[in-house]
Amino acid sequence: MAAIDDFLPDIMADVESCPEFTVRRAVVQAAIKFCEDTQAWMEWLDPILVFDNKAVYELDLPTGADLVMVREVWAPGVELTAKTVPEISRIFAAWQTATGAPRFYNMVTWGELRLYPIPLNAGADLALTVRVALKPKATATTIPDAIASRWRRAVLERAKADLMAMPSKAWSSAEQAGYHETLYVTERDKASADRLNDGVSGTGTVYSVRFGR
Repeated sequence: MAAIDDFLPDIMADVESCPEFTVRRAVVQAAIKFCEDTQAWMEWLDPILVFDNKAVYELDLPTGADLVMVREVWAPGVELTAKTVPEISRIFAAWQTATGAPRFYNMVTWGELRLYPIPLNAGADLALTVRVALKPKATATTIPDAIASRWRRAVLERAKADLMAMPSKAWSSAEQAGYHETLYVTERDKASADRLNDGVSGTGTVYSVRFGR
C-alpha cells in the first residue's frame, strides 16, 4: 500500500498555500472517484462456504476498502449469472423459497450476496469464488499499490482538478482545473480499457463488417 503523503510533493507545488490536510483529502477523494469510474481495483475474495438453506452471504472485503460492484461469482466449474429480482421472478415462480443448485445472484442488501435458488444439497465443501471492484474508504490513509503505481497520474490529475476548482481560494483556477480534468479523463479512459481486457492483449480475431447491401 502507498501512503497518501507520497502524493503530496507532486501536488503542493501547483496549489501553493493549500493546507496539507486539504490536499490529503483531495487525494483520497480522487482515488475513490477513479476507482468508481474505472473499476481498476479488482480483487478475488477469500472463498465463501455455501450451506444448505442459507441464501444470503456477507462479503468479507479487504481492510480499508469499500465495494463498488460484484463483478463475477463462481461455483466450482460454473459461473453464476447476475439477475435482478424481477428477472428471477420470471424464472422461478416461487423465487423467494425455491431451492436447488445456485444459478443466479444479486445484492438485495449492499455488501451481501443473495443466491437463487436457495442452496440445497450443497455438499460439505461447496465454496463460491467472488471477484469484486473496490475503492478506498473515505477514511483511508493508504492507496493500493496497483492504483498508486500504475495509475498514479490519474489520481494526481483528479486531485489537482478538484483542488483548483474550489471557489475563492488562493490556489483556485478554473482554467487549470479544466486542464487537469482533461488529463484525468485521458488516464481514466486508459484504465477503463485496461480493465475490460483484464490487463492483457486481446487474442480475438477481428472480422470486417460490410455496411449496406
